[in-house]
Amino acid sequence: MTSIQKMAAAVASLALVAGASAASAQSLGFNQAGQAVTASGQLIQNVDFPGVIQTTCNVDIYGTVAADGSSIVFDGYDGVQAPGDGGNLACSDSLDFPIVVTASAANQINLDQFVVGTRAGPCQETNYKLAYSGNTATFSGQPFGVGGACNASGSLTLTRDSNGAAVNIVTLP
Repeated sequence: MTSIQKMAAAVASLALVAGASAASAQSLGFNQAGQAVTASGQLIQNVDFPGVIQTTCNVDIYGTVAADGSSIVFDGYDGVQAPGDGGNLACSDSLDFPIVVTASAANQINLDQFVVGTRAGPCQETNYKLAYSGNTATFSGQPFGVGGACNASGSLTLTRDSNGAAVNIVTLP
């Protein structure tokens, strides 16, 4: 075997390995492909301008899982202040849409943008990460926005509108 043949064989082997690796790489997404879904629960908003302003909201956020299951697009919501909460941030019109959600790990989702409107201006973050367990997304209270002046905590449970089935992270075909 000449050196050119050896080099060609080595390149072919590398290409075969690379192809096998690419074929075995699997992407994550969501079950309930093409279905309307709702994320329901409590979202606690905090703004530190000056001092802490905190409001607890009960929310239903509405969206649709992409036909291929690769993402969820949320495009609207209803929110009301939790009974007994004394906060003064808006619960009914403080989130900006659309919010595109993707799965980045078996237990983590990413929001392409997370924007909470406040009287002091919008608190916003791109690629906002949330823990995801079962069908529940958890806001950890990590600071975001300009100077880390905002945070959100609480959890939202994602279910299919038509039958209440859980929206889970899955390996896509």
